Amino acid sequence: MVQAVQQAAELKSLEVGQLVLRELKGGQSHSYEISLAAGQFAHVVVEQKGIDVVVKLFTPDGRLITEVDSPNGTLGPEPVYAIADTTGIYRLEVGSPNKNAVVGKYEAKLVELRPGTERDKAWLAAHRIFEEAVALGIQNTPESSQAAIKKFEEASSLYGAIGDLSEQYVAMINMGLTYRRRREWMGAFAPFERAFRIAKELGDDRKQAESLEAMADVQITNDQGKALQFGQEALKKYQAIGDRKKEAFMLSWIADIHYLWGEEEKARDLYSQLLLMYQSLGDKTGEAFTLRSISSTYDVENEAQKSLEYSLKAVAIWQSLAAKKQEAVEESTISNDYARLGERQKALDSAEKALLLGRGDKETEAQVKVNVGTVYYKLGDIAQALTLYNEGWSYFHNAGHPRNEAITLKHIAVALRDLGRLNEAQANIEKSIALVEVLRDHAGSPELQSSFIATLFPFYELYIDILMRQHAVDPKAGHNVEALAFTEKVKARSLVDLLTQARVVLKPEADADLIERERNIAERLTVSLDALTKLLKSKFTDAQKIEAQRKIEVLESERRRVRAEIRGRGSRYSAITKAQPLSIPEIQQQVLDGNTLLLEYKLGHDSSYVWAMTPDGVLSYQLPPSAEVEAQARRVYDLLIARQPEPGLTEGQQRAREMAADSQYQKQASVLSTMLLGPVAAQLGTKRLLIVADGALDYVPFSALPAPATKETQSKADPKPLILDHEIVSLPSASVLALLRSEFATRQPANKMVAVLADPVFEIDDARVKVSRALKKKGTATQNQLGQAVASSSDSSTVLKRALNSVRGDEGGGSLRRLLFSRDEAEAILSALPPQQESLKALDFRANRNTAMSSELGQYRIIHFSTHGLLDSRHPELSGLVLSLVDEDGHAEEGFFRLNEIYNLHLNADLVVLSACQTGLGKEVRGEGLMGLVRGFMYAGSPRVVASLWQVDDAATAELMKRFYRGMFQEKLPPSAALRAAQIEMLKRRHWQAPYYWSAFVLQGEWK
Repeated sequence: MVQAVQQAAELKSLEVGQLVLRELKGGQSHSYEISLAAGQFAHVVVEQKGIDVVVKLFTPDGRLITEVDSPNGTLGPEPVYAIADTTGIYRLEVGSPNKNAVVGKYEAKLVELRPGTERDKAWLAAHRIFEEAVALGIQNTPESSQAAIKKFEEASSLYGAIGDLSEQYVAMINMGLTYRRRREWMGAFAPFERAFRIAKELGDDRKQAESLEAMADVQITNDQGKALQFGQEALKKYQAIGDRKKEAFMLSWIADIHYLWGEEEKARDLYSQLLLMYQSLGDKTGEAFTLRSISSTYDVENEAQKSLEYSLKAVAIWQSLAAKKQEAVEESTISNDYARLGERQKALDSAEKALLLGRGDKETEAQVKVNVGTVYYKLGDIAQALTLYNEGWSYFHNAGHPRNEAITLKHIAVALRDLGRLNEAQANIEKSIALVEVLRDHAGSPELQSSFIATLFPFYELYIDILMRQHAVDPKAGHNVEALAFTEKVKARSLVDLLTQARVVLKPEADADLIERERNIAERLTVSLDALTKLLKSKFTDAQKIEAQRKIEVLESERRRVRAEIRGRGSRYSAITKAQPLSIPEIQQQVLDGNTLLLEYKLGHDSSYVWAMTPDGVLSYQLPPSAEVEAQARRVYDLLIARQPEPGLTEGQQRAREMAADSQYQKQASVLSTMLLGPVAAQLGTKRLLIVADGALDYVPFSALPAPATKETQSKADPKPLILDHEIVSLPSASVLALLRSEFATRQPANKMVAVLADPVFEIDDARVKVSRALKKKGTATQNQLGQAVASSSDSSTVLKRALNSVRGDEGGGSLRRLLFSRDEAEAILSALPPQQESLKALDFRANRNTAMSSELGQYRIIHFSTHGLLDSRHPELSGLVLSLVDEDGHAEEGFFRLNEIYNLHLNADLVVLSACQTGLGKEVRGEGLMGLVRGFMYAGSPRVVASLWQVDDAATAELMKRFYRGMFQEKLPPSAALRAAQIEMLKRRHWQAPYYWSAFVLQGEWK
C-alpha cells in the first residue's frame, strides 16, 4: 500500500511505498537518504510534474553511481535502478540544473527494495548501456549518434540474453529513432523491423502498431508500396485495440500517400472517411485540417468551385476555434479559388481579409503574403504580386525556411519573367533550384523525399523556359545551348531518381580487402556461434551467456558495416549515379556524325522546345505548351491502337472503330508532325534521326508520322511516312549513349548468339499444366511435346491476381492473355540463326523468372523476351516483365520480373528485344515506365534495346520479328537498319499496312 504523501521539506529518508510530493525551483536540489544492504536491488521513480529534473544516486562514500535525465521535458518519469555494492546510507539527489526554470512539482517514490539476483545484475548492466546510449543520442552530433547506435545495439543484445523483451523493444525503437534523426532511413528500418518481431513475440498489439507505423514512416523513401502496406497494417492494429486517435492519424497518413501519388480520387475517399471519424470524435481541429486536405485534392484537379466549397467549411471551423493563423492561411487559399473562378472582387476582399488575419505572426504573415501574391498574379497585377512575394521571401530567407524560400523564389522568377526582367528571373530560379536540390538530397521527412521527384520538374521547366526566352531576345548569347545542356542534366537526374526509387543494389566490384574482411568476419561468426551452442549444452552462468551473445552481436554489426561499404565502393550503382551529362561539344563529337541529326524535346507548361543538333551546330525552336502537344500525341496514339480489341464491342463495332481511326489518322498525324517536326523540316533531308523524347512523346512512333510539309511537298496529298527516308533511333538522353559507348567499347562479345524466352504460362488452368502433369506421370514430358500438345489451344488465360496486384497503375487488376504467336515468333527467330551459332530456347514453364535472372543469359549476344510488360508511368520503379506464374505441377510461382532486378542483371548482350509488351498512356505521362525498362537493360549490359509502344498484334509481331532477325542474321544488317528494313517490308504489304502492325517497335540506344 502507498503510504501518505509527505510534503515536509525536512524529510531526510525514503521508505518503500512512501510517496513524496514537493515543489522545486530552478537551480535548487533536494536530497534523500536510502538505507541499503550490500547486494540489495533498489528501484526509485521521480515523476516530473512541471519541472525538468536530473536525478543522481551516490554511494555512502560519495561516489556517483548513476545520473538520469530522460528526454521527456518537464513531464514524465525519471527511473533510477541500482544494486548496492556495500551496506550503508545512499544519497538520492533531485535537482533542477536550469536556474531560470519556473517552479514545478515532482513526486519521489522508492518503488522496490529486495535482494538482487544475477539476472538483476545483467539487467542493470544492459540498462546502464541503454542510459549511455540515450545520453549520447541527446547530444545529436554525427559522432555521438553513431556511438549511441552501437550502445543501443549492445543494450538490445544484453536485454535479449536475459529474456527482457519489453526493454529490448524499447532499445530497438530508440536505435531506429537515432538512425532517423541521422536521416538514414533504411538504417532506421532494420531496428524498427526487429522491434516489430519482438512485439509479435510479446503479443503486444500496441507495440506492433507503433513499430509498423515507424517502419512505414522510414520505408516511404525506399519503397512506397511497402510503406503503404505497413501503414495499413498499423491502421488495422490501432483499430483492433480501439485507439481512435491513432487510427485517425494512420488513416490521414495513408490518404496523404495516395495524394502524393497523384491518386486524388482515392485520397479524397479516405479523407472523407477521416472527416466522419473526426466528427464522431468531436475533434474540430482534425476536421478542419481534413477539409483542407479534401480541398487540396480538388485544387490539384483544377476544380476551383469544389476546392472553394471545402475551404469555406474549413475556415468556418477555424473561426469557431479562434485559430487566426489557420484561418488566415485558409482564407488566402479561398482568395485563390475566387481568382481562378474569375470573381475578382471576392478574390480581392478575401485576400485583404487573409492579410489582416495573418498579422502578428511572422511566419503566417509570410505564408499568406505569398498566397495572396499568387492571387494578384492571377488577376494580372504582376507588380503587386512581386511586392508580396518579396516580402514573404524576406522572412523565409532570414528565418531559415529553405523549402518555402525555394517555392517563393520560383514565384518571383515567374513574375520577373512575365515582366520581361529575364536576367533577374534567371538568377532567382537558379537560387530556387539550388535550394530544392539540397532539400531533395537531405530531406528531413519522408513526405519531402517522396514528393520531390515530381516537385522538381516545374522548377526545371521554368529555368529552361527563361533561358529560351533570353535566347529569343539575344540569339547569339548561347542561352539555347545552355538550356539544352541543362535538359541533358535533368534527364540524367531523372535516371538517378529512378534508380533511387527502385533501390537498386547492383553487384559490387569491391576491393579485395573488403571481400577478405567480410570472409574473415563470417569465419569468426561461425566460430562464435559454435561456441555459444556448446556453452548452452553445458552448465553456464548468465554472465557467460551474455558475453557469448555480445560477441555474436558485435560481429554481426561489423559484418553489416562492411557489406554497406562494399555496396558503396566500386558498385555500378555508384558509377551510374555519379555519371555526369556531357557538354554539348562532347555530344557533337562523341555521339553524332555527318549523317545524323539529334532532335531533343522538352515539354513545358507555357512553352515546349526542340533542339536540332548536328556535329556543326545547334538550332532551337519553340513549340506549343505541353498540354497541347500531349493532347495531340494522345489523339494520334489512340488512333494507332484502335485495332486493339475493345472489350464489349461486337465484331461490326470493332471494324467500324478501326475504319474511323484509319480515316482520321493521316490528318491527326500530320498535325502532330507539323507541330513536332515542322520547325526542323529543312534540316531533315534523309538523315538518321536520333529522337530524345519527353513526356507523352516517348509513346509516339516517329517512324509512323508523315514527313512534315516543306515548300516542295506542300502540294502532295499524302506525305510519306518518315521511315521511308529516315532511320529512326530513340535515346533516353544523348549522354546515356556516350556512357554506353565508353563502357562497352573494350568488352569482349558473348560467345553464344541468341536466347529466347517466350510463351510463358500465366494461369493454372492453362492446357500446358494439364499436359505436363499427364506426361510427368508417364515420365516422357519434353518441351516439344508440350508445344505440340497446346500449339492449337485458344484458351484465354487470366493472370494470377497476386501478380497483377503487385503492380499499381492503370494496367493493374486486368488480365493477361496467352501470346499464342510468341511461340511461332521464337521458332522463326531460331530458324533464321546460322547452324553453327548456339542458342537458348526457353518456352512455356522455362520462360520464368529464374531463367531471366540466371548467369546463363550473360553468355548470349541477343536476348529476346516475348511476353507481357506491366508499365507504370506514374511509378516507373514498379514496372517489369511478366514471366511464367505457374510451374509444371500447377503451383503458383513468382513471375514478375521487376525493374530493380533488371538493373541487377549482368549481361554481355549487344541487343535486348522486348516483344509484345503492353503499355498505355498513364494519367501523368513522363514516359519513365518504358524508359525505366529500357534503361534497366542498358545498364544491365546491353547498349541497345528494342521495345514496343503498345499491346501489339501477335501475328504481326511474329511476322515483323522474322524479317528483323533475318535482316540481322542473313543480311548482316545492324539492328537499327534491320528493324527499319523489316518495318518497310511490312508497310508495303497490304495486309500489314496500318501503322498499328509495324510501327510499335522502336530501337533505343546504339545504332552502330
